Amino acid sequence: MLIEDFKYYNERRNQSLVTYGLDSSKLCFAGKEWWNDHPVQDFDYKFNSWGFRGNEYIDLIGKPVNICLGDSFTVNVGAPIEHSWCSQIAQQTQFPCINLGIDGAGNDAIKLIYNRACKLFDVQNTFVMYSFFHRKLHKGNLLQDARLDCNGFSQYRIQNAIECFLPFWAWNNEEIEYIQKAGIFYLQENNLPYATVDHLDPRYFVHQDRYQQLQGSTWPSYHEFVNGAESHPDMYNNQFGNFVNEKMLYVNRDGLHMNQSANKIYADYFLSKI
Repeated sequence: MLIEDFKYYNERRNQSLVTYGLDSSKLCFAGKEWWNDHPVQDFDYKFNSWGFRGNEYIDLIGKPVNICLGDSFTVNVGAPIEHSWCSQIAQQTQFPCINLGIDGAGNDAIKLIYNRACKLFDVQNTFVMYSFFHRKLHKGNLLQDARLDCNGFSQYRIQNAIECFLPFWAWNNEEIEYIQKAGIFYLQENNLPYATVDHLDPRYFVHQDRYQQLQGSTWPSYHEFVNGAESHPDMYNNQFGNFVNEKMLYVNRDGLHMNQSANKIYADYFLSKI
């Protein structure tokens, strides 16, 4: 296995959780109101016997696979695993895609997992989303408060991988300057196809009970709405409408990680490089 010597392994393997990390009404990065109003609610977290959020991987040992590496953005905290960039890549590739993301991983841990994976699987393509520079692995612990060291990152770059970094809201100005000089893709304001309500159509996400809690007298019924009825202007002068129209662009339920649309930008980028 890949991470049995990490403390993370015993904490995650075979776990099934309804909420996880920042993804709860109490811990949500954007606040309780954001979490409660988020239209994507019906999912849970299931970690396999190896400690990863995915199906069991043992039957894939020795076989051709694509591997996806990263931290909690790759784990896809705050959203269904089907919305992750790894899962979206898997829908369009010949070989199985294994999600090897671990919450809190630094780039040293990511490279170590990569080296181990190459000994277990016939790796065809490696997709990596590099993590924060201040994270380090020490004696099985994933440390979050190590000294910031942009320049030290070069030793953890993975040769022949298709690379990217976390989205722009994860970085300070110094780090963004470094990433841009390194020439590695990341989601930034000038490469965003800014979403509209039509692009992030809420009728495919919103749950009936939440819709009806917020529903005004001028709104279409829930049945009419999910079957294509046009939105009434009044819907965009209240909690639900403002949330969908102004906030739900690229951040998911926990207020920090990426939603399906942001993950699709990364998945499309990776697929374009194969």
